[in-house]
Amino acid sequence: NDANCTDNNVCNGIETCDINNDCQAGTPLVCNDGVGCTDDSCDAINGCEVTANDSNCTDNNVCNGIETCDINNDCQAGTPLVCDDGVTCTDDTCDAINGCEVTANDANCDDAVLCTVDVCDQINDCQNTPDDGICANGDFCDGDETCDPINDCQPGTAVDCADAVDCTVDVCDELNDTCIHTPNDGLCPDPDVCTEGLCDALTGCFPSDICCGNGVIDGRCTHDTGVFCTDDTQCDVLSAGSTCTAGEECEPPMTPPQEICNNRQDDDGDGLVDCRDADDCPAVCEHDPLIPCTTHKMCRDLVPSSRCMGVETCGDQCNFLIACERIDRDPAKIRWRRKPEDLDAFNIHGRFAFQTEIDPVTEGFEISLANVNGTIWSGTLPPSVMTQKVGGVSRWFYKDRTAKKTGGLHDGLMKVLIKIKSFKGVPNVVFKVKAYGDFSAATEALMMTNIMTGTDGAYLESTWTEYSRGWKLKQKYF
Repeated sequence: NDANCTDNNVCNGIETCDINNDCQAGTPLVCNDGVGCTDDSCDAINGCEVTANDSNCTDNNVCNGIETCDINNDCQAGTPLVCDDGVTCTDDTCDAINGCEVTANDANCDDAVLCTVDVCDQINDCQNTPDDGICANGDFCDGDETCDPINDCQPGTAVDCADAVDCTVDVCDELNDTCIHTPNDGLCPDPDVCTEGLCDALTGCFPSDICCGNGVIDGRCTHDTGVFCTDDTQCDVLSAGSTCTAGEECEPPMTPPQEICNNRQDDDGDGLVDCRDADDCPAVCEHDPLIPCTTHKMCRDLVPSSRCMGVETCGDQCNFLIACERIDRDPAKIRWRRKPEDLDAFNIHGRFAFQTEIDPVTEGFEISLANVNGTIWSGTLPPSVMTQKVGGVSRWFYKDRTAKKTGGLHDGLMKVLIKIKSFKGVPNVVFKVKAYGDFSAATEALMMTNIMTGTDGAYLESTWTEYSRGWKLKQKYF
C-alpha cells in the first residue's frame, strides 16, 4: 500500500511500496523553467513554483530605464530616461546612479555681441544683458557709449558745448572733462563809430560806449579816441582834427583780468588754463626768485647767477614758490600689460603744498595724465567715496581690488592714499595712487600730471624715460 510510504512532500517524488523491499523513495521534482530571471522553488504540497524577480535583471544604470522580469520571456529592457529640461542653454546629461542632471552653460548663450553679458539661467534660458560699461572709451567729449543688444557698441552723442551765446568760442576740454566758453570780441561787429562791440561770456555781445569814459579804451580821450593821453589836461588841448573840448577826461587804462591759478577756468581769456598760464601763475626758485622755472631740476642745476648751485649747495631747499602748486617728489611709472586681456598699470606718489583746508571725503579726488595729444587717462573719486582713517584726522584712503582685472568702480583706481604732512614748516598733501587702465595713448615723453581735491591742486609737466615695459619718471629728472 503506497499510502503507507508517503511523506506528504511531492518535492522528493512519490514514494511506493515494494512487497519485498518495503517503501521505496520517489524521483525528486526538477524545478527549472529555463527562464534566467525567475526564482524556481518547490512547495511540499503544490510542487514546483516560479516567481519573477526584477532584481535579477537590473544593470544598475537608471539612464536606460528599470528592467523587469517576464516569467515567459525572461528580462525585459526598461524605458530610457529622457533628459531634456526644455532650456536650450543647459547641458542635460544622465548619471547612472542619480539619473538626469542639468548644468547651466554660459557658452551656449554667446550672441556674438561683444558688449552683452551672456549668462545661462536654468529657469529663464539665455540672458544677454547689455553693459554700457564695456563700450565706454573713457573719453568725455565724444559722449557716453552705449551697448545695443543687437548692433553691439554704439558711439555716444558728442558733448554739445554750445552755450547759446553767439560770441563765445565753445570747445570741449577733454583734459578736464568740461566745456570752455571763451569770449571773442571779434564776433561782435558794431557799425556805430562811437561804440565797439564786446563779448560777455554770459550775456553775449554788448556795445561799449567809447565816448563815455567807461575804462575800455586804454589811455584815450573820452570824446576823441584818436588822442592818447596820460592825464585829463592832455584832452583839453585842441589838436588838428580833434573834437576834444575843455573838461575832457582821460580814460584810465583798463586793468586786464588775472588768471586764478587753481579754478580750472581760463579767467583772462588767453586760452591758457591755471598752471599753463605762466604769465599769471609764474614759478621761480624759492631761494633765488630771479630764476624762473618749470621743474625742480631747473632750480638745482648749475646756473651761474643763482645761489642754487646743485644739490650739494641748496639741495631740496630750491622748491617752487608759486601761486599754482607743482607736484614735488613725483616718481611715477607706467607698466604695459603682459597679456591682451590684462590692463596697463600706473603708479605715482608725491606731494604738493595746499592753500585751503582739504577733505577728500566731501570734496572728492581727481587725477589725470596727459600729453600734447590730449588726455591719456583720468580717474575720479566722487565725494563720499574716500574713507577717513579711524584715529587719523589727516589721513584718507580708498581701495578697490577689482580694478586690477576689470577696471573697478572708479576709472581703474585701485588704491588712493592721502595724508597731510609738513615739510620745512609748510603743510603738504602727500598722495600715493595705484591704478589700472588703458595707457596706450602715452606715446610722447613729455607728459603732464594733474591732481585735484576740492579747489586745491597741483601739476607737473616733465619728460619721462621710456623703457622696455613702459615709462618711468624719477626724481632726478626734475
